[in-house]
Amino acid sequence: MASEGAPQVDKKRLQNFMNDMLKVSCVKGFKYFVMHIRSREEMICSIINEPSVPILLSASNSPSNSFSAQEKRSPLIMSQKQQKRLSGYGFINVGLPPASPSGSEGDENDDYTMFLLAAYSRYNSPYVWIRTNHSHLVKLATPDSPEKDYPLLLKTTSQWAEKDVKVWHVLAELVHICCTPSPPNPFAVDFDYFDSLHLSERALASGAMVRFLQQVLANGPHSYDRKVHSDLLKIAQRHFLAMMHLVEEEVKVPELLSLDKGHSQSQGQQQSVQRVVEQSQHTAVCTIMANGTAELAIIIWITIFGNGLNGYLFGC
Repeated sequence: MASEGAPQVDKKRLQNFMNDMLKVSCVKGFKYFVMHIRSREEMICSIINEPSVPILLSASNSPSNSFSAQEKRSPLIMSQKQQKRLSGYGFINVGLPPASPSGSEGDENDDYTMFLLAAYSRYNSPYVWIRTNHSHLVKLATPDSPEKDYPLLLKTTSQWAEKDVKVWHVLAELVHICCTPSPPNPFAVDFDYFDSLHLSERALASGAMVRFLQQVLANGPHSYDRKVHSDLLKIAQRHFLAMMHLVEEEVKVPELLSLDKGHSQSQGQQQSVQRVVEQSQHTAVCTIMANGTAELAIIIWITIFGNGLNGYLFGC
């Protein structure tokens, strides 16, 4: 019975991985990479080759906690023999090709390397293929070598059968092997990106980032957890400030509070506004308490009650 149930468990794991790819691909605002979903089974990730911001060597970026230079030089392309063994189609001389050849991606950008992360049901495991700038990571015999469409030999995907591998585990490994030098935090947040967004877009994008970073920390430990936690606190502050400003715009707080005190409805309108904002604050903190940490909830509470809006609403 156990042997009959195993394939079903594997299929469910792969389905969960595909669902995570769909969710994660919607998160924007990372410093070192961008993503988009291409199909139900495929996600494209473009990673910067050389980060423009200098990365200082520290304990968190030492070879013991990150991918060393030697690991970057080790073979990254899976051999044809390995592919045939894993694909289940070795008897007809078929390895693990992607759904489309790498040449179909269009023009290359020398600043980025594009990867295809796919969870094809026929392979029953996720794999990653280089799509552009192959020479940044591997040495091919010829520009048209069939090795261009060989999957990468990654630690994360190789451990699929033994460990609970998540999409963010694969992304972290790709950032470390692609970026030179390897950043201490593969999920570093580009705060300038969020500051450039319109208020409503910032609220949505920052909320998605908060949820993603929470998931990364919940599936640890990782060598970069402390830096992820620091970015989480900062982006959460931006998220709830954006939400509060949206509430302010929605109920037109400035207009209501500037009404003449002599108008009979002025006080009632202010009380209505106060109830809306109080409810928003309560919901925000309760959500963080349920999905995040007590420390994060306290910081968000201080952020909310420390801004100017509540200063003149509640007399703080």
